[in-house]
Amino acid sequence: MESLFSKIGNLGYELLGIFLPGFIFIHFMVFWWWSIGPMAGIWSQEFIPQAQVVQISGFIEVLNEGVQVGVLLFLALASYFIGHALHWISRGGPKRGELNFWSRVGYSVIFRVPKPDRDYHAGLDGVFEEAKIHLGFGSDSVWREYYPIAKSYLAKNLQTSLSPVYQNKYTLHRSLALASSLWFWISVASILISVPMVVYFGCPAPKWIPLSLSVPAAIVLINGFSGSYYYNWLLWGDSLISEVVMLKRSPPDAEV
Repeated sequence: MESLFSKIGNLGYELLGIFLPGFIFIHFMVFWWWSIGPMAGIWSQEFIPQAQVVQISGFIEVLNEGVQVGVLLFLALASYFIGHALHWISRGGPKRGELNFWSRVGYSVIFRVPKPDRDYHAGLDGVFEEAKIHLGFGSDSVWREYYPIAKSYLAKNLQTSLSPVYQNKYTLHRSLALASSLWFWISVASILISVPMVVYFGCPAPKWIPLSLSVPAAIVLINGFSGSYYYNWLLWGDSLISEVVMLKRSPPDAEV
């Protein structure tokens, strides 16, 4: 049973922390492809056609079953590898305290999604000392020593732990903050390139409204996901401390 819970936790991490961010980023790019309209053909020298919802739906419908499976497999693999890239890059953010809206966005748009400067909420300092002693650590032990042992201890002794939930959430939201930052810059660059092409060279215009709205929408998503990453990181640390202490204080015959 413990092995089963461990495998489910690992699968959840791969799905939520790796696959899903890549899958969502692909959707961002499909929306961008649709919003640039005829610019897709111009920029790619007609290699990539203009995206139309009706055409995309019709293309999917005419595919035979075998090709549909192949397309789905390609999307799954692309989502997985893109998700890994987002995960790897998003981990490099600097440690910062509580930041305001523009500070979070500012760090994120340079691909440095800020992480908390603490590993748990400060109010749990005393409880953390109790948890360290219970796991056999000295008072001078640091978080980097504590948390892997605490994770293993909870996986072995606690049937249902919240720590994997918070870990999956902060991993997901950190990657989505980076994905939104990429969408932001791609949309900004598309606008800056399209304006002179339309004004001075008479090229057909992209869909200005959805393309322009992509910029503030991306900013809102960057702020939301980076803030949620910060919050869930601290909750993850809180759970690794509080659940260890809960097990320590529980009666020996109690089911936990």
